[in-house]
Amino acid sequence: MGFKKRVKSLVTCVNFLLAQVFTIRMTTWLSLVVPLVYLWCRCKAEDELVSVVEIFRHGDRTPAFFYPNDPYQDPKYWNGLKEGDLTEKGSQQLYNLGQQFKDRYKDFLGNAYNPDEIIVMSTHMSRTENSAKSFMSGLYGGIEIPIKKETAVANQIITCLKFDYLYKRSELSDPDIVDINEKNKDLYQYLSNHTKLPVGGLFRASGVLDTLKIEQDAKLELPEWANIVMGDTMQQVSKTAAEFFCYTKEMQKLGLGSLMNHIIENFDNIISGKKEAKTLIFSLHDLNLICFLQSFKYPEIAQPGFASSIFFELKKSKTNGRYYVNTFYKPSVEQTPIPINVAGCDLDCDLDEFKNIFRDLRLSAGQWYSECYAFGLFDKLFPTKEH
Repeated sequence: MGFKKRVKSLVTCVNFLLAQVFTIRMTTWLSLVVPLVYLWCRCKAEDELVSVVEIFRHGDRTPAFFYPNDPYQDPKYWNGLKEGDLTEKGSQQLYNLGQQFKDRYKDFLGNAYNPDEIIVMSTHMSRTENSAKSFMSGLYGGIEIPIKKETAVANQIITCLKFDYLYKRSELSDPDIVDINEKNKDLYQYLSNHTKLPVGGLFRASGVLDTLKIEQDAKLELPEWANIVMGDTMQQVSKTAAEFFCYTKEMQKLGLGSLMNHIIENFDNIISGKKEAKTLIFSLHDLNLICFLQSFKYPEIAQPGFASSIFFELKKSKTNGRYYVNTFYKPSVEQTPIPINVAGCDLDCDLDEFKNIFRDLRLSAGQWYSECYAFGLFDKLFPTKEH
């Protein structure tokens, strides 16, 4: 046998031996790890579910507004519905979400509705109230269930005057948004010319494109000019607008502070033995969900779809009594829940750490009203002298 053949034979032999060693090691490793994983899963499955909080966006709706020369302003195109109303499709989406919720938590919820154990809240908009009704119909059937409205807890964010001020100011003063608006000024002018609506910035452009998208999804033929801006342009504008919504701590405090305070207080009261509802349901808007995703430092901020949801599970460890929170996000009713890393705290996030993440964002209902509607008033009436 020549030298080259001997070397080739030796290499083949060595590769064979290494493969055998690897196989043995992998087999040994798996024989150790698989039982441990199985035991871990069994252990996790036995942990007690203490509370569930579901926060969802309303279902499919008619356009929130029509531009001045919109050809589809007549209610006849929307089965008699008005601007921003929940559609039949939207109602079905929330019914389906309610059924999914029932399937996931059937052992926790029980078969019959108990008003002492579940509280439902919505904003004052008809689309969120009707979405809540559809969700609960999917959960418990067609029984009448009270829906609470507490503005400080469940609110349409831009009704907070200070938030609206910060939101509008950011478009004028934030260097990144100013730069985006400068780059998109031709698009804004194009939209202004064809809609007869002044489109001066990112957020108004996003609203116009949202109207066009809803009309397109409703199988209505768009004007020829609109087809040019649909697709990639629309998606990019929508995503960028979402990325710059509720992106500061001050905005997040106003956008979710009172709701998160309500949730955490409910967790604490349950743990301390006070009689509290163990399931909280909130029917809100896409902007509410964006505020939560921003506070989580979620890496891919985009407009949440209709009937998208965020939910929290408070659990108690059977082994050491530790309380922890699991957080999930469903970008649409059809998608599987995505486990969420909340600002660096992964699944099984210790409750104390979870509370610490939101410590500086929490507001009581009274504080929320004061922040939203009395901001700057005291300083204007009683200015502080400079020294």
